[in-house]
Amino acid sequence: MKPTTDKKSHLSLDGLERMQSVRTTFRFSKKAEEALDRLRKTTKITMKGMLDRFAELFLKDKAATAMLVKEAATVAASHDLGVRKTWVVSKATLTLISVTAQANGLSRDTLAESLVLLADEVIRTAKLQQPEKHKEAQKIIGDFEKQVRQIEDQLGDLLGEDDPIYNRFRFVGTILMNLSFAIDAEIKNGTPVDPDDMAQQG
Repeated sequence: MKPTTDKKSHLSLDGLERMQSVRTTFRFSKKAEEALDRLRKTTKITMKGMLDRFAELFLKDKAATAMLVKEAATVAASHDLGVRKTWVVSKATLTLISVTAQANGLSRDTLAESLVLLADEVIRTAKLQQPEKHKEAQKIIGDFEKQVRQIEDQLGDLLGEDDPIYNRFRFVGTILMNLSFAIDAEIKNGTPVDPDDMAQQG
């Protein structure tokens, strides 16, 4: 069988190559290092995943890139990039950062620093807004739980409390009740809601 050399194959190989991970070292300021520590603690995303995601968001959109470049110019003038950090990143992201930096007369480190600081700002803003949104979610869930309890009573009257359908349906109300308690604990104590623990109450 002859090796395939058509254009589609070249594109596929190029795509696979761009997905490869590479190890590289960036120089950051103390401020960015603190932002990185916060991001590690407040998100479950790997640093590679985070950098890939934010590079996708802010370096492939002209308006967002212009904003980032403007911020990077301030960083270049005022930040001491003395902290060395080695990261595993996708080859595509590293290329995107390098090409964007070069096109705008910036160092790769300066642009990466600005990307980290912007990521930190975006996530912190989202975290500040989250409690209010979770309060709204708790009310919606509470209203739904009342409906579920009514249906549970109807099933109990119809089938009896020993019926397997009734008993399985009861779990729905219990899960909703636990979720409401977990949201309440998050709002009052800052305990994050575990997406996988259906028994969590706080």
